[in-house]
Amino acid sequence: MYLRSLTLCIFTTFVFYGGSYKNSTENLAPQDKKSKEVLVEEGWHYRKTNGVREKFFPICAWHVPGYNPENNKYDPTDRTDADIFKTQARNLNMVFTHHPVQRDFLSENDKILIASMPYQFTWLYMSKLPSASKGKERGYYRNQYLKKAVNDEKFIKELDNAIKKHINNDFPNAVRAYAPFDEVAQHFHIDDYYIPYVYGDKVCERLKKFDPNAIIFVDLAGNGKGSSFFFEKRYLEKHATMPVDPPYDAVSDSAKAYAMWAKDKENGQPLKVFYEGYDGRQRYEFKSDSYTATPYTTEELRSFHYENIKAYAEAYKGNGNAFGINAFRDFYADPILAGISVDAIRAGLGDPTIPIWLYFDGNGYAKSSDMSTQVYVQHIKCQMYTSIIHGATGVFFWNDRSKTPEIWNALQPILNEMQEHIEIFKLKTLEKKSNDHMHFIIKKNAKGQKYIIASNTSRTDAVKLIFPNIKKESLDPLEVYISPI
Repeated sequence: MYLRSLTLCIFTTFVFYGGSYKNSTENLAPQDKKSKEVLVEEGWHYRKTNGVREKFFPICAWHVPGYNPENNKYDPTDRTDADIFKTQARNLNMVFTHHPVQRDFLSENDKILIASMPYQFTWLYMSKLPSASKGKERGYYRNQYLKKAVNDEKFIKELDNAIKKHINNDFPNAVRAYAPFDEVAQHFHIDDYYIPYVYGDKVCERLKKFDPNAIIFVDLAGNGKGSSFFFEKRYLEKHATMPVDPPYDAVSDSAKAYAMWAKDKENGQPLKVFYEGYDGRQRYEFKSDSYTATPYTTEELRSFHYENIKAYAEAYKGNGNAFGINAFRDFYADPILAGISVDAIRAGLGDPTIPIWLYFDGNGYAKSSDMSTQVYVQHIKCQMYTSIIHGATGVFFWNDRSKTPEIWNALQPILNEMQEHIEIFKLKTLEKKSNDHMHFIIKKNAKGQKYIIASNTSRTDAVKLIFPNIKKESLDPLEVYISPI
């Protein structure tokens, strides 16, 4: 049972170890340990507004449903695209850019533009290298190449040139942020192999050289079920280096048989055989010509998810200054994972001041066909607020470009409401508690007014809400409750 008490007292954080929490103070910054007023400190990004440094709560989207970024016939004098974008992005303060030409309206209203430029550069650069472009196994070869490239002056120079070109030519007057990689600990785009953290560290270093104050957001993974990251970690405990070619002899006989078959098949994915979790359990079960996901109980998956994400965050913490995962399908299946993910990232980072921003489903990619739009967006609302209760200080949306905007449109009242609650999110946190599906956080303003934010992550059962000065006694399944107390 994943029962967690996150009630935080002065000088105390809670770290999860093999199914239970243990008190720890070693990762708290000195100022946190001395504080007698702030009992809990979430990680925030700060922006200056009219010269005043303020906490910034991003509401960001990868692709804005209803708006087409592929319109290469953009005419600056035609406001059609601008009007559509303005409407569909009205509740966003940060957006990903996917444009071959500059469009000034993207950064109107002081929106931050977030780009994946280093990712694009690396992909194009390595596509030209014969040693790093070996068919279905190229992910493995590119991983080994990148580990050496971090010390290659020529490669670093090319990376620097790409960064400078982006800063000087692409939206030079906008406030920029960066998301260098997609699910960095799991795969390099379609290559089925993780990106080495030493390379992410180098990209972060070079970005900071040219844009010292920029947000560098790290998407750690698309789920918590494991990746080749753990295979290599385990392999290198017994070997000095990785071999030149993928070490299929190090996996099970059935996995190796599948890999040999998959190498020559159009839809084969031989590198999947290296996917495993922190404890060595394979993510997939293999036959000679197919594979299926390894089954887990709900409780096993929660613990497995926590430990895997925690390990990713610990290894990749030098890759940026804000972190999250894109596991919205898992959040839909088990909403409590939104809170567990924040706990895991925080424990892995070991730093309470770093922002955590999770991705959620913005246009129904994970929605079952028999579920109504209104019911589905309530799922999303519960996931988002549960992440905030656990310490997230922003929300991201991943939106599939093939989907129509009905879900996104239905989410806008919820995002409007969230905008109204941001000032509460920014308040000092006095207490957090999570016990099975009940989650709550207590906030306090400078005048002493307290607020409660609570959520129920059960999809089927109501939970009791027993708290002084609150008349509400229970929360319905997936209900979110916000109130002064």
